[in-house]
Amino acid sequence: MTTFATKDDVLTLLVHLGYLTYNSQTQSVMIPNKEVSQEYINAISTMDWHEVIRSVENSRKLLEDLWNQDAEAVAKGIE
Repeated sequence: MTTFATKDDVLTLLVHLGYLTYNSQTQSVMIPNKEVSQEYINAISTMDWHEVIRSVENSRKLLEDLWNQDAEAVAKGIE
């Protein structure tokens, strides 16, 4: 629990610890309940908003690249 090679390692740990649930049909993770959701809100509210804004902008750019079918940009964005 101290070394992570990929983002999937982090998500897997959060699922195993119960902070996230995994839906095998949609292959997605979700916040399991209101109590955990509130803790995520608390954590985000104390974050540096520049980091949050950057993440949202990166997500927007990735979505645009998907719509434009720019495989190279999508691969770079996911990396």
